[in-house]
Amino acid sequence: MEIVLLNNFKILPVIFILLFLSLSACGVKNDETFYRELDSKIVKAYNSSPRNSVEVYVNSMKILKKSETDNTITGKAWKLKAQKLITISCFFECTQAIDKKLYLQAYIWAKRGVKRGTVFGKVGSVSLKSLYDYLNYSGIELQKTTMVKNSNLKKILQQIDHWQ
Repeated sequence: MEIVLLNNFKILPVIFILLFLSLSACGVKNDETFYRELDSKIVKAYNSSPRNSVEVYVNSMKILKKSETDNTITGKAWKLKAQKLITISCFFECTQAIDKKLYLQAYIWAKRGVKRGTVFGKVGSVSLKSLYDYLNYSGIELQKTTMVKNSNLKKILQQIDHWQ
């Protein structure tokens, strides 16, 4: 009986490897592949003309959501990268909406950036803290506008949380 148990334990790593390979072949992706595919989409959206910052935001949110359950060092690094990209894309969308006098949309983008963005890191020579602070200040100021004041708060909060 002991010999049979010992042999079963010896083949467990082999069974695990075969199971992993079969799951990979069936379309179950590991986290790194998931992150890299979304990162590739982000680069493409960022470099498109005109820049597609909404697509950058959506794919960054997908990375953020996935990384929140990934407690590895890699997962934490992807989480920070996603937060940086969220800050940048929200800043871009907020400023574009302000330029077009779409204050409710600007408010929503400012709040999204504050809620899910980060103050850590730089973009070129610009600190993310300055972008984050701009979003925070803009949200406070835009909240005072008639367009935002007269809007349904519950609907605004849903739009801030909605990213898909």
